[in-house]
Amino acid sequence: TTKTPYRLYRHALGRAGADELVYEEKDEMFGIQVERSRSRGYIFLTSASHTTSEVRYVPADKPSEALRVVLPREAGHEYYVDHHGDQFFIRTNEKGARNFKLVAAPAAQAQSSNHFRKELFTVRTEHHSILRSRVCLTTRPTR
Repeated sequence: TTKTPYRLYRHALGRAGADELVYEEKDEMFGIQVERSRSRGYIFLTSASHTTSEVRYVPADKPSEALRVVLPREAGHEYYVDHHGDQFFIRTNEKGARNFKLVAAPAAQAQSSNHFRKELFTVRTEHHSILRSRVCLTTRPTR
């Protein structure tokens, strides 16, 4: 069996004692990854299997706050998040779509219903990068 990361701890520099367990993934089909947004404004914890993902976040300048879920886990739904300005940019295969689309949602309302999200692109994307004034997509031809 392959061991995947499944726990996230918080450690305060200079503090002795045990680190605080922030998150533990209970489903052994999922592994976690932690990264800072390209804007450096948020810390994202992505929990993913081969077909499903769920992203939690915390403002980078308030790392002791509780993690918040962007979109609740749903079987077969993969999504990945980045941040720029006051928006989260979400690459998603929502509703089981073969092609991923890129949507934007106000960071302050990311957990709200779909009517807050604006669709930007619907192409078969592999990755996205949000730059200062551009969105870069790595795409594959559809079959």
